[in-house]
Amino acid sequence: MASDRVLKVLTEATVVGVLLIIFVYITSPLVKSLKPGLPNVCDDWNKNHVMEVHLFLTGALFHIVCEITGLNKYYVENYSKDSYSK
Repeated sequence: MASDRVLKVLTEATVVGVLLIIFVYITSPLVKSLKPGLPNVCDDWNKNHVMEVHLFLTGALFHIVCEITGLNKYYVENYSKDSYSK
């Protein structure tokens, strides 16, 4: 069914968006350590979670575009786990 396919892609897009946010939180301390001396105002600028919303939407929309354009299918067919064992 088409609705099952849409639900699957939206679920995958949600997972991609959430994982992107998690990875940014993991890598943020490293980035912050590379750029010391930021003003204290930088700690306060994201009160409304604008960065998280932006990252989520970017990751989710990227996944949906990859699915619509066939990039996901191409990747699976050409770079899946089985293709590495050949």
